[in-house]
Amino acid sequence: MLKIIISAFFFYAFLGHAQSIQGIVIDSLTQQPVSLVNIYTDKNGTSTNSEGLFLMEIKKYPLELTISHIAYKTKKIIMEENPAKSMKIGLVPKVISLPEIVINDIGYKIAKKALEKLLHSKSSSIGKAFYRQVTKNNSSPSEFIETFNEVAFNSSGIAKYGIEEARYARTKSSKDSVRAFFTNFSYFSFGFYLSPRPQSTSKKTDSRKSIIKPFSPDFFDLFYYTLRGYFEQNSIKYALIDYEPLPNVNGPTLNGSFTVNLDTYGVINFIARTTNSLGADSLRPSKIPMKNHYFEWTVNFEDRPDPCLNSINATGSFEFSYKDHVKKVLINSTLIIFEKGGKNNKKLKEPDFKQNDIERIKKKRYNAKFWKDNPIIKRTQFEEEAISSFEKSNSFGSYVDH
Repeated sequence: MLKIIISAFFFYAFLGHAQSIQGIVIDSLTQQPVSLVNIYTDKNGTSTNSEGLFLMEIKKYPLELTISHIAYKTKKIIMEENPAKSMKIGLVPKVISLPEIVINDIGYKIAKKALEKLLHSKSSSIGKAFYRQVTKNNSSPSEFIETFNEVAFNSSGIAKYGIEEARYARTKSSKDSVRAFFTNFSYFSFGFYLSPRPQSTSKKTDSRKSIIKPFSPDFFDLFYYTLRGYFEQNSIKYALIDYEPLPNVNGPTLNGSFTVNLDTYGVINFIARTTNSLGADSLRPSKIPMKNHYFEWTVNFEDRPDPCLNSINATGSFEFSYKDHVKKVLINSTLIIFEKGGKNNKKLKEPDFKQNDIERIKKKRYNAKFWKDNPIIKRTQFEEEAISSFEKSNSFGSYVDH
């Protein structure tokens, strides 16, 4: 079975009755949506989802709205009153400067130093994370998951997690259709890890070990590392590094880019892509051929000497044919750590490819009061419509079909 996900928006303080603004942030050159853009005032803030959409509550006007992203110039907007319609905000990419003489191995040297820092990082913590997933089959929401989790994390990703609160709903397959779901929904987001994981005590085979990653000492020399350019922010110089596997590399590989703070050599964000199925074929309930797989991860860190994980966004898609119709399943998930600090919990488990998270959710009692007007999460109109469609059919619970 297989799944999809759509992103979330986060506040860190409870907001009273207020007006709201919503809109989309795009790249002013390509006109493409920009995800994980920080949008804030002096009172509160939010971030864009994977489709560049945002929703934020405003208590009073006038105000100064700040829009920032590591790869774009920060923009400030003075707003005297509530806009009459949805906002469209264009961000200008930061000027990327290349050295006068491009040394062939400069990208490799920067990547190598950043890798060593990542592997030797002592950063580890316990925290709270919110996760949202929406599965779409041919543009129609078919599955919805929200969980609040306790997580153990470090500079490479989520080491362990435990589900504290959860709600789940999905549509039933009709007689003339097939729906795709993920039963181990956390794997492609919680499970994405930059450096090698500590030796697992699990007896299950971990398929992650077969993925050839650029930030692994075993695989580092199997990739090209190219310096795309530099940019500066707050007098700090950053390098953008592109990576791709060498032509003779066999097996599932990643390609993408990452940003390095050249003062600390900390990785600020990391983008990874693959067209490999990563074992998703083995999860389907029947022998329906799947094709055109695509997965992408964006990992974001706090920019500080010892990098600290902030969020993981996982997206993807695949297609399958059923009764002469092509079904397209879209995948998009967001996990954001909204609270850092806490005591170690020995009951937390490692993300695992074969782990059935839905079975764990079934055992959770649905707490309707907890989810009503929860101050941690905010949603766009699209997400509200998806949630509303399940609520109208009384589908929310620990595990409910409709």
